[in-house]
Amino acid sequence: MSSSKLRIKNHGFLLDERTEKDKGTDYLFGASPIPLQILQDNSDWENYLPTLELQRYTNPDGSNWDNMSCVTYSALNCIEILYKRKFGSEQNFSDRFISKMSGTTPNGNSFFKVADTIRHVGLVPEEDWDDASITPPMTWDKYQAAIPKDVIAKGKDFLKMFTINYEFFGPRDSLLEALKYSPVQVAANWNAVKNSAYGSLYYASNPNNPYTHAITLFRGVEGKFWEIFDHYERDRKKVVWEYKFGFPMRYDIIKNSDMLSLEFIKSKARSTIYALIAGQRVFPLMDPQTFFDISAEKEYKFKEVTELELKNYMMMPKLFTLSGLFKVLTG
Repeated sequence: MSSSKLRIKNHGFLLDERTEKDKGTDYLFGASPIPLQILQDNSDWENYLPTLELQRYTNPDGSNWDNMSCVTYSALNCIEILYKRKFGSEQNFSDRFISKMSGTTPNGNSFFKVADTIRHVGLVPEEDWDDASITPPMTWDKYQAAIPKDVIAKGKDFLKMFTINYEFFGPRDSLLEALKYSPVQVAANWNAVKNSAYGSLYYASNPNNPYTHAITLFRGVEGKFWEIFDHYERDRKKVVWEYKFGFPMRYDIIKNSDMLSLEFIKSKARSTIYALIAGQRVFPLMDPQTFFDISAEKEYKFKEVTELELKNYMMMPKLFTLSGLFKVLTG
């Protein structure tokens, strides 16, 4: 049977159904207010991978059951990896919670729906809404059961402490460069295996096949291979360098207490005051009152820099009022 006649199994990835106008408001990598901070200059997150959790179960009668939540699993893997790298501790957030809250169907879900749900409903620990509490056999109704209000409230409590943002990639963005800042959520299609100097590599056996699965890209070795973290039995897989992943996006997680620790700078040659975020991006403030409102100070406390020094920062052209700047900071 030729590969073009193989039946392609969907593992839970669905295309976003938003309009192009809706997508026009998306954050884009390198052109959004999300601060960029190089965390892994070797584009390798292997030391921060989370514990493997499978999206497929084997019931007592030997039948396999799939929760079709690959988009949720890969998204939370990205966030858990970042959490461990940035804050020094390992967290396991509930996949079942986000799968339900984002409206995952027996056909799966889309990147945007899952990401937007995470951003607005928050995250809860695995033990608060786990799979292990479900009495076998595993069924769709059991996995997608209504979530108690007290568990949902814990997600809101999470958002009081952390802010999660996400941004999509343009066609010319380099995934290898992006991996310096965070792991990347990507879509993949029908895979086969071939042997190479780097071991068994996965590649697209038929480039015309649609993307069917969401995974976490955690490593890239330029010109040689990519490495992904999956949620099936073989969780770590190398992918040929030439492979074209679909719809890449990345997450960022920031402690709200850190986000509100702003610095301010002012050029010696002009009167404008700038809010400095993560030591990289500067946002011009609308007027001095905005500075006073944010800093809660009655007098100016900022660092004066030369015009040449100001050019070392990434200048955001939009003027921000107090409310506008805090929208950037806290979403």
